[in-house]
Amino acid sequence: MSQQFSIIPVLYLLGAAHGAFLAIALFIHHRGSKRANIYLGLYTLVFVAALIDYFIDLSGLAPSLVQLRAFLWPKEFLYGVLLYFYTRELTTPGKYRLRGRQYWHLAPVFAHISVTWTLLLLPKADQYTILYEEPTENPLYQLWIILLDDVELGLSVIQLTIYLLLCLRLLRQHRERLLQTYSFREKVSLDWLTYLIWGTLVVYFIWLAEQLLELGDRLDQALDFGLGISMVVLIYSMSILGLRQAQIFSASRSQGESSDGKEPATLPKIDTIEEIDRESKQKYRNSALSAELSAELMGTVDQAMEQDQWYRDSSLSLPQLAEKLELPVNYLSQAINQQKGQNFFDYINGFRVQEVTRLMQESPSSNVLDLALSAGFNSKSPFYAAFRKHTGVTPSQYRKNLSSSDDSSQIAS
Repeated sequence: MSQQFSIIPVLYLLGAAHGAFLAIALFIHHRGSKRANIYLGLYTLVFVAALIDYFIDLSGLAPSLVQLRAFLWPKEFLYGVLLYFYTRELTTPGKYRLRGRQYWHLAPVFAHISVTWTLLLLPKADQYTILYEEPTENPLYQLWIILLDDVELGLSVIQLTIYLLLCLRLLRQHRERLLQTYSFREKVSLDWLTYLIWGTLVVYFIWLAEQLLELGDRLDQALDFGLGISMVVLIYSMSILGLRQAQIFSASRSQGESSDGKEPATLPKIDTIEEIDRESKQKYRNSALSAELSAELMGTVDQAMEQDQWYRDSSLSLPQLAEKLELPVNYLSQAINQQKGQNFFDYINGFRVQEVTRLMQESPSSNVLDLALSAGFNSKSPFYAAFRKHTGVTPSQYRKNLSSSDDSSQIAS
């Protein structure tokens, strides 16, 4: 077992070094949101500190580097708040700045620092006694041990849980705004943020199991190993995804920039999106659009969509459609939500699916993906998902059903 674990400190040190380089790259990265890059860089450095902490423990350097460990100790309350700041900056870019009441988010961090960094004033032997919970009769040292053990663990679990839930809520709200505003996902989705939050949740659950469960030496050691490796994997995953997706560390793609190199799309400004979001939350209680006018407006919209086929525009958004129809954005959103029971994304993609089924009947031998692209879809995956949602079957099953129906008609005639 000792041979198996002898390489682990090296892995942790390599992961920490890679994380440090990644953080520096984020700090000097000029594209996208500088504030978001700084938050993510700081978030990465917290994992770097944790891996250095693990390296000190497993390499047997704790007695000689106890001051470094004391300096790195106040990190538990940084994970949640930095991830929350980063998530908030990506989902509502530019809305929040770190000033005034926002500093209250960092109050637990400053409190932790005041308790922990005071240890640096003590002799190294006393620091080691407190940090590694060695037996002591000094009541002040006992208080320190209690604060840095049970009290810190309980508060950090509560704080991190709250911030992770807030991050998931922000991500869910962002997805809802996208569905109310865009007819596509390829250029505006925050898949990277989803991966980061869920990766953090994996690390969090392993850490929680390690802290709360007593499973015996071997299983405790395995959990400890799993926690460190999960941090290393998260850091390397961030770099790999960054190489695969050039804009991964940006708050969002630049206004009108496409992810696939095709014709740029004009994306609504964030204040327009948040206006839609506020209207949705209020359930249109303050709207001057009555149910009768909403139904009449929806009929006009349906007719225009059928005649002008605006759904063929793969970058069509709610503000763009409202401008074409010369309607207020919130009225159009309300009419679609109330009269169709759909969001804008499903409403437009319903027309696209309908167009694909019509084309499939007219051209049975045509490539289905080509038909989907001509109807306004950007790629295969969202097309297949929308087609199944609106028809209940896959495109191949639908085509097979068409073929069977044609054969039955020929036999009957």
